[in-house]
Amino acid sequence: MKYVTIALLPVLLLGGPAFAATTSPEGLWQLPSGARVAIAPCADALCGQVTLPAGHLKLDQPILRDVRSDGAVWRGKVWAEQLQDWADVEMTRNGATLRLKACAMMACRNREWQQAVP
Repeated sequence: MKYVTIALLPVLLLGGPAFAATTSPEGLWQLPSGARVAIAPCADALCGQVTLPAGHLKLDQPILRDVRSDGAVWRGKVWAEQLQDWADVEMTRNGATLRLKACAMMACRNREWQQAVP
């Protein structure tokens, strides 16, 4: 019984849903270009749209779609400006950093977005 209590301690202290939500990419993110993207629920997935434009990104432009959890990895589609098309994306959150790996046409690119303060 002592082992079960110790194993459940982090869940009890942090709360079940709050603990699980730490890997979610939901929130406001700053891109290297200075643009900001808000990731939030839409239908049965997560979507992201530009809230502060920069470079080629326009206000309210969709940039992420169909993002769903696959354990600690989130998979969906990201807008690839160079291709003018949607690319596959894998995202992982590590604290205030969101790591993205976007792949299209046999080539992949890695990016990091930083959590932004509203």
